[in-house]
Order: sequence, then structure tokens, then C-alpha cells
Amino acid sequence: GLRRREPALALGDYRTLAIEGDVLVYRRRGAGKAFAVALNLESKPKAVLFTEDDIRGHVVLSTYMDREDEPVERELALRADEGVIIELDEAG
Repeated sequence: GLRRREPALALGDYRTLAIEGDVLVYRRRGAGKAFAVALNLESKPKAVLFTEDDIRGHVVLSTYMDREDEPVERELALRADEGVIIELDEAG
């Protein structure tokens, strides 16, 4: 799967970006790549507003399996119980 193909997801540096209610967002960075993982653990939709300038990229995986390549810049709407992995444009 994606985790096996991308070492940054399993072994990269971990940094929490946001915890708000039942929404968790963190970044994994390593092997020249960076990913943000956004998890909505609530059974209703939530919007995530990123405050960090480097959260720009595209969705590589959603638990709903229908958002691949969707661009992400500053804001992300999450559906109920959705998890999204975003490949960031800059590994910084």
C-alpha cells in the first residue's frame, strides 16, 4: 500500500499540526517527501483551515476512495469519519 511505498509515512519525522475536537492533522516528512494526514473522527463533516504556509499539495488517498489528485491549499473539507493523506508540494 501507500505506507509501504512512501517511507515518509512510516518512518518520517512526525509533527502535529492541529487538534480541534475530533479532528487530528499531522505531517510526516522524510526521504525527500512530505505528507499531511487529516483525520475526522466525528460522524459529521468538518472543515480544516491550515495555518501553515507549506500545506499545499494534492490528495493521494481518502478513506472514501474518490478524491485522488484533488488539490489542497489552506483549507480542506472532511466528510464524516473521513481520513485524507495529502502529498505536499514542498518537503521543506
